[in-house]
Amino acid sequence: MPPPTLFPMSLNNLLIVGRFTLHGSVYSQVKMLGLSAQPAVRVIKNVSDAYKTRTANLKAGNYGRPGSKRYAGMADSAVRFRPLAAQPFDNRACRGNSARRPCRSGRSRAE
Repeated sequence: MPPPTLFPMSLNNLLIVGRFTLHGSVYSQVKMLGLSAQPAVRVIKNVSDAYKTRTANLKAGNYGRPGSKRYAGMADSAVRFRPLAAQPFDNRACRGNSARRPCRSGRSRAE
């Protein structure tokens, strides 16, 4: 069974305009899933970059000529991500225990 899609709209149309349009239209949906700000922005960036890479590969001919079966399959399918793929993060992005989390100056917030 395929995982549920997070974004009901087609991303291909949004990415023609750019990452900031995608960010403005889906950021609140990603935040409602419980992610803090930095991971939410990184998720949107990864999705945008994946579609941008696929578009560049299609234009470069890495999936065959336009009209071929492989090209059509790549152009018509959504980009997929592994469910348990590792994502880099910054320690400040972690939720919980905010009283002991260091602020930008290096001092803890409890001081």
